[in-house]
Amino acid sequence: MNQIDLKDRVAVVTGGAQGIGLAVSQRFVASGAKVEIWDLDDGLARSAAREIGGDTHGIGLDVTDPEAVDRAA
Repeated sequence: MNQIDLKDRVAVVTGGAQGIGLAVSQRFVASGAKVEIWDLDDGLARSAAREIGGDTHGIGLDVTDPEAVDRAA
């Protein structure tokens, strides 16, 4: 598999708690990135972050709410 160097990078993955978003989050961490998982389901986001490990954090967030996005960023 291709390896990309994302050391010292931060990735925000919306919908990152399951499916394609989860796979993207896992790949980013494997490539050295710090990952923030933003998902509507707070519990699922936090669980996914624990499962992935590394420097990964998960929070529940509605990305259609600009103020919520500003607070999270």
